[in-house]
Amino acid sequence: MQALHYGNRPAADAPAETVKSAEASPEDSMAAAVSDALDDSLASAVLEKEAMAAAPLEADEAPAVSEEGEDLADLEETEAVSLRRWLTPTRLIALGVVLVCLVVFGMGRHYGKQRQMYRRQLKEANALLYAGKTADAGGAYDNLIEIDKKRVEGYEGGAAALVVEKQLDQARQYLKKAAKIKRTPYQLAIAANLDLARDQKAAAQAKLKRLNRRRSFDCPTAFYHARADVMLGNREAGIAALRKGIAGSGLKEDKIVLYDRSIILSLDAHHSESRVKALVREAYRATRAPKYRKMRDTVCVGTPRFVGSSGTYDIGFTAKIKKGRAGDQIYYTTDGSAPTAASTPYKGSIALPPGQTTQVRAVEISERGYLSAVMTVNYKIKALPAPTASAWENGADGRSFSWKQVDGAEGYQIREVVSYPMSADATQYVEVSETRYTDRLSGGGYRVAAQVRAYVTVGGQRFYSDWSNRVSYDVGFSEALKNMRNQMADDDAPESDDD
Repeated sequence: MQALHYGNRPAADAPAETVKSAEASPEDSMAAAVSDALDDSLASAVLEKEAMAAAPLEADEAPAVSEEGEDLADLEETEAVSLRRWLTPTRLIALGVVLVCLVVFGMGRHYGKQRQMYRRQLKEANALLYAGKTADAGGAYDNLIEIDKKRVEGYEGGAAALVVEKQLDQARQYLKKAAKIKRTPYQLAIAANLDLARDQKAAAQAKLKRLNRRRSFDCPTAFYHARADVMLGNREAGIAALRKGIAGSGLKEDKIVLYDRSIILSLDAHHSESRVKALVREAYRATRAPKYRKMRDTVCVGTPRFVGSSGTYDIGFTAKIKKGRAGDQIYYTTDGSAPTAASTPYKGSIALPPGQTTQVRAVEISERGYLSAVMTVNYKIKALPAPTASAWENGADGRSFSWKQVDGAEGYQIREVVSYPMSADATQYVEVSETRYTDRLSGGGYRVAAQVRAYVTVGGQRFYSDWSNRVSYDVGFSEALKNMRNQMADDDAPESDDD
């Protein structure tokens, strides 16, 4: 049977020049190798089918049609030759390049997602650490170590959290692991905090001195540098470290963390209100965070605000004041003097007496001792109107008189004057809650005059309205007075001389 030849592979009796031409270039050599592999595979398949066609048939089988087998072999040979002609050296190289690119792209995409997940979890862990949730932050940093043990951030963050949690030996182990991977300024700041936790101030100060040679820090280094400074009682040094962190941080969220801490330390250091507000304005310009715009006027202390403005109000009105900022305390006066921390603390409302104008002055004082401007209002409270008494009336229980209800009154006071001829008046005061009074006098020869006034209690003090009109009744008083005067006249008359 005639031998088959595929691609550029020469037959056994081909001239040497043909072989040399197939090895003319590296690209041709690569193409030839791929072509040889395809030729070997196709040749094996063709030979195997020819062998099957030439094998003797079983006794009970009918002979196959030889023309169909020959057609199939010719078709396969044609397809192989077409594939050989299509797979030129240039196309083989292009296919190889595409395959390599696909592999590299797939690996890059995988590692890109892994890096993205790592950065996201690192950001969350740092946020927990800066917020003081060190236990949760420690767990988050351990997850980072599980993701990638060859990166330093998980060990550094874990050490920082463990220092705050007072797990000092474990924190030192984390620092050692981090140093084996890469040495960073952050590790030096954490080590300074670790020294302070062990009362090794000199060692901590030496590490901070080394750090201060740097012109800028990243966010975690600045944060823990400032923490060590505060532990040493040097807030100004902590503020300076935070300023270096702000200068070295490029991320907005890192700048916000450092500005927040700077503002707190500035307040704790009792910087002037203008200086603190300037820092807040700077934070807003650098980050455009809305919270800095809101806190510009209340960063040191809030400003108290009265619910009602100056004016005239009905009885029962109470002065109410709202804080300008949570955590502050309001103090007030009602005698016109300037309020201080020694004045009356505001606890919900201020009762105002009727019939008077009261000046209320208030100041808000922060926990750090900052005082707001003094706010002043003048409240005039209407007086209780005097009741209008009606005439006495006879009833089954005795004589009584009544009056109309006075708005805002808690109760009423009766002043009853009982007069007897030629005797001193007897006056009594009676308090009632109803709008009617009944006396229980009996007999005759007297006169009763009564008045009523309303009252209200404000701040433990009672305030009264004016007295009402006077109402009176007479039970034989005039006749008794006339008789007594006649008797007195008779007693004073001279005796007769008839005797």
